[in-house]
Amino acid sequence: MQMGELRTAMPLTGDQRLRLEAAFAKICAEPVAFTVRLDPSLICGFRVSVGGRIYDMSYKARLEDIGEMLKGDDDGDA
Repeated sequence: MQMGELRTAMPLTGDQRLRLEAAFAKICAEPVAFTVRLDPSLICGFRVSVGGRIYDMSYKARLEDIGEMLKGDDDGDA
């Protein structure tokens, strides 16, 4: 069994947790069990660390991606 960490912006129901564990069991090709932690800084969504990989499906990560895209190529051309 693969152990992982699941950070969520809001508490999960038991069913939501089971569905995420089942989805990541398919990704990891073995059963997965999560330690769940609340992390309001994620704004919405979740962040999973399992098998040495990170899967970040949070709004915080998306906003950071958008911020980087908006910075664009800062070579002085306008």
